[in-house]
Amino acid sequence: MGEEYAFPAVNENFRAYGVTGHRHIAEMEQELARLHPRGEEFRLSFTPHLLPITRGILATCYVDLVEPLRSDEAQALYREFYSGQPFVQVIEKPPHVRHVAGTNRCLVAVTVDERVQRAICLAAIDNLGKGAAGQAIQNANLMLGLPETAGLLAPAIWP
Repeated sequence: MGEEYAFPAVNENFRAYGVTGHRHIAEMEQELARLHPRGEEFRLSFTPHLLPITRGILATCYVDLVEPLRSDEAQALYREFYSGQPFVQVIEKPPHVRHVAGTNRCLVAVTVDERVQRAICLAAIDNLGKGAAGQAIQNANLMLGLPETAGLLAPAIWP
């Protein structure tokens, strides 16, 4: 861990980091291309922000739409895509990180700014659960043929 991530540097502060070339851009672009019906490449900009909280990440993503879409239609698409996913819940209002703290859950909301035809997608996870250890356990469960939720339904004990 670098000094810029230590408590004295982050306390009472909020800042962007990894403004260009963030280490997770390649995997995000890879997965977006995998989801595209024709496997087309995506290029995206990603700027994470550091907030001094114990657990949690809130992502806000913007997608320019190629066809007109209303918020209720976007929500229906998200609900269909994530149906059957035990840890993803599509909600109507922007998620809060405190609502996922200590869990392997991901809360997702989507709305459309019809004025500019842009979808605004928000997701909240616990970076110590869904974002790290919980995700590893979930993947191991799938690879080993175990129930996807095995070991992941109890709340975290600390912190």
